[in-house]
Amino acid sequence: HYVSVFKLPIEKGMTLLDALMYVKDNFDETLTFRSSCRMGICGSCGVMVNGKPVLACYTQVLQLNSDSLVIEPLQGMPVIKDLVVDFQPFFDTYDLMKLVLVKPEEAFKKPDEFIQTPTDLKKYWDLSLCIKCSICYSSCPAVLDERFFGPASYTTNYRFISDSRDEGLNERLKAIEDNVWLCTSCNSCTLFCPKEIQNASSIVEQRCLMVESGSAIPKTVKDVLESVIKYHNPLGMHPSKRMDWAKDLHVKTFPDVKKADILAFVGCLPSYDPRSQVIARSLVSVFNNLGIDFVTLGSEEWCSGDHILRLGEKGLFEMLAEHNVSMFEKFDAKIILTLCPHCYNTLKNDEPYSAKGFSVQHYTEFIADAIKSGKIKLSKPFKKRVTYHDPCFLGKRNGIYEAPRQIL
Repeated sequence: HYVSVFKLPIEKGMTLLDALMYVKDNFDETLTFRSSCRMGICGSCGVMVNGKPVLACYTQVLQLNSDSLVIEPLQGMPVIKDLVVDFQPFFDTYDLMKLVLVKPEEAFKKPDEFIQTPTDLKKYWDLSLCIKCSICYSSCPAVLDERFFGPASYTTNYRFISDSRDEGLNERLKAIEDNVWLCTSCNSCTLFCPKEIQNASSIVEQRCLMVESGSAIPKTVKDVLESVIKYHNPLGMHPSKRMDWAKDLHVKTFPDVKKADILAFVGCLPSYDPRSQVIARSLVSVFNNLGIDFVTLGSEEWCSGDHILRLGEKGLFEMLAEHNVSMFEKFDAKIILTLCPHCYNTLKNDEPYSAKGFSVQHYTEFIADAIKSGKIKLSKPFKKRVTYHDPCFLGKRNGIYEAPRQIL
């Protein structure tokens, strides 16, 4: 590992690739990096910039809003020299699946074309725009497990599954049945894709197909789904214990109260997990100190269904969502406030929740606003060093980065 430092003039319209070429022409002619088309088509100029994977030819230097840039080779692949990495691990994953149409051999012997309507073409067109730049692979935490193929490979697999001309569904699902579950749904692949391909969604859709067919679902996934069906939470805890976290706190619940300023959607972990219960109890303390009128659904709160949806059980998710929506509609509340980032994301973005237009807020936003407005005043300094990890479903999926930091 070595570092070279260069200072160079930046002009409007200058791309990161332009900057690298300037360094090579004026400071270090040995600097090695890949580039070809300079139009975001060849996919060869991927690099890490301030910790994020980007295409050098696509990225405007001034739009990075930083006086200093740390440029590194893409992660997850061996470095050949400087900013050039060996793409072979990325391309090797494509050898594990069929990249051509699967049809009976007799079909290819006929002189007829495989006709497709524009509507059918539209189903997979966006998935076919991948330029094999490996940026999604570099940003994916799951590729640390060698069994995981990587976002681009799964997206390509789903591109053929979605193709009306293809007849290889079972074969394509068989190839991924023991590894597609390793995806954490962090959304990094979609967030950093220069072509804005919905890689994360394509993985979820393939899980849906596997759940529908009942083929090769891991026991751990089955256990979660069965627990939610039986207990309306993934932890296997009886619904009657959902409010145990609030013992001695005198928290108002449905159906005793149907109107309040805030409807607190506590979530499954804060309700049942001993460590997370501390969070729920602390939030009640904040509410009480601020004089906030709040209420919970009590035992009528069911899992929001976020994990269930990402695991591919759409029918079960819809059952959970329909119940929770029916409960929300019985309340007169200004805000639905969540503790869990996953609950926040689902209530805000996934139908049928999103279609209802509920005002959803994460508790970090609420507390940050209260501090900013002076409603919460800190009585003494907290002299400790704190490490904060952004939840993927709060940061990457919803862009909430500043509120937690404002609190800290």
